[in-house]
Amino acid sequence: MAKATENSVLEGKPRKAVNKNEARRVRRGGLVPAVLYGAGKETASLSVEPREVLRILNSETGHNTIFDLTLNDEKTRAMIVDWQYEPIKGALLHVDFKRIAMDKVLRVKVPILLKGESVGVKQHGGIMEQILREIDGAAATQRQEDLKHGQIEPQRCARQDAAEVFRRIYAARPVDEFDGAGVL
Repeated sequence: MAKATENSVLEGKPRKAVNKNEARRVRRGGLVPAVLYGAGKETASLSVEPREVLRILNSETGHNTIFDLTLNDEKTRAMIVDWQYEPIKGALLHVDFKRIAMDKVLRVKVPILLKGESVGVKQHGGIMEQILREIDGAAATQRQEDLKHGQIEPQRCARQDAAEVFRRIYAARPVDEFDGAGVL
């Protein structure tokens, strides 16, 4: 399982052409075309192993995993921002990576997964409706290793708002409380 540690490394191979035909050739070769951008550096086109990307996406921290990406013998911290699947076969088509500056605050969307059964549903026959599916949050990059799916027990948080739940789970502040300075 991928974790945001030094031993989680994804190897990238540089791509020259950035057109549709070249992307098809990369896919035929068993790799996935990708783009790396952010942290004030130039955008780079690359190709990566789809199994390694899926290993990261299916890990405990999912797309919020911070890992080392190696490109041209240069390691950089990155995370998956966007990915596309082929609609019929379900194969990975494209991945966007974002470089992470470890000295800045990082904004992420953290999914909320409800666990257990609410007292109102269990004892009184109520219906549980999950209105909020993810929380926008920002935390210091060093704490991002702790970001996983938010697991909330419904009977304990029925009256709490999303900001309070986020604070309780991650000990971080929601995005609205940041003044924007140092945010990626």
